Amino acid sequence: MNSFTVRGAAAKLVWGYHEAAVLASWEMGPGGTVTAMVVSQNDFNVTQAPLKFVVPHANGQWVYTVNSLQITGQTLTASIS
Repeated sequence: MNSFTVRGAAAKLVWGYHEAAVLASWEMGPGGTVTAMVVSQNDFNVTQAPLKFVVPHANGQWVYTVNSLQITGQTLTASIS
């Protein structure tokens, strides 16, 4: 089985149309595991469901559902699908 890692410079977490967190220097590895640096967060919104991991790109955005989330200090770890 092949595996790969995708990296980016900017992303965010959203709850509906509410911004939950602004992320920088993120990395998505095999199995949908994401790690990212948290630039800012709304403490209430990051605890709500469903959260989406949103990555902007030249033609729009990629949107993934957040299955589990942990924020420790400025580091976010999440499982997405």
